[in-house]
Amino acid sequence: MISFVRCDSHNEDFLELVRCLDANLFARNGAIQNEYASHNVIEFIETVIIAKEDDLAVVAAAFASMMKLLSRSSVCSCVLNIGGRA
Repeated sequence: MISFVRCDSHNEDFLELVRCLDANLFARNGAIQNEYASHNVIEFIETVIIAKEDDLAVVAAAFASMMKLLSRSSVCSCVLNIGGRA
């Protein structure tokens, strides 16, 4: 059964999905991924949605404030899908 949890960026399931994404990107890209490490910082995000399948977090989406996004020189967003399910 699929369920959804609304939380913030301090949620341990969200942080674990981010760690899995980091490991996956490093496995795919190798040492070049280190060039992006300085950008790989999670600031506090108030709205995070996690999808769970049978209590296992498989996907997360985060929604940042538009004011924060507009104040940055570059913007990157992604959906984390680490569970291997489409």
